[in-house]
Amino acid sequence: MYNALFEWVLREAEEIQPEGNEHNEELIYIEDLVKMVNVLSTKKAEIITHKSIGNVYICIGEPTKDSYGLKFIIHQRMLQNRTNDEITAILTLICSAIHDGDSKADYGSSFKVTKNGITAIIDSLVSERGKICLLTGYDLNKNKEEATEAIQTVIAQYSAAPEYSLLRKQVVAVTSNI
Repeated sequence: MYNALFEWVLREAEEIQPEGNEHNEELIYIEDLVKMVNVLSTKKAEIITHKSIGNVYICIGEPTKDSYGLKFIIHQRMLQNRTNDEITAILTLICSAIHDGDSKADYGSSFKVTKNGITAIIDSLVSERGKICLLTGYDLNKNKEEATEAIQTVIAQYSAAPEYSLLRKQVVAVTSNI
């Protein structure tokens, strides 16, 4: 499965060129949120650059067990009866973690990147064409209180922001089709 996934990600993201870091942090964060919106609306991969891991590919994925990507993450939260606002806040926090969270190697070819109680799970896939890092899931079980507080803060502070509203609209579209 991973070899086919690797080839698909490379095909989808061939034209993606990571952006430089000459912008301020807030602009980069907004750009990263827009990238998540683009993945959900176009189903094409995007890249968010982590400070130590490097390029992390964000893909649409599938809402099935043992899958990966944004649809998988959204579906997992739907199974827990979370609201669209909570799911949007989690995606926002995952975006933030990927951008500049603390990373730890996990089981050889995986990384866990944590910030604000949210852990983005990133798998490193290797083939003869090279290595890519791919967002495959999330975790908040070890830091539930911190994650819950961060989720509520994002909803309270950013729900009127245009980028957040665009992301929420895409989350609503995905949840209505799962």
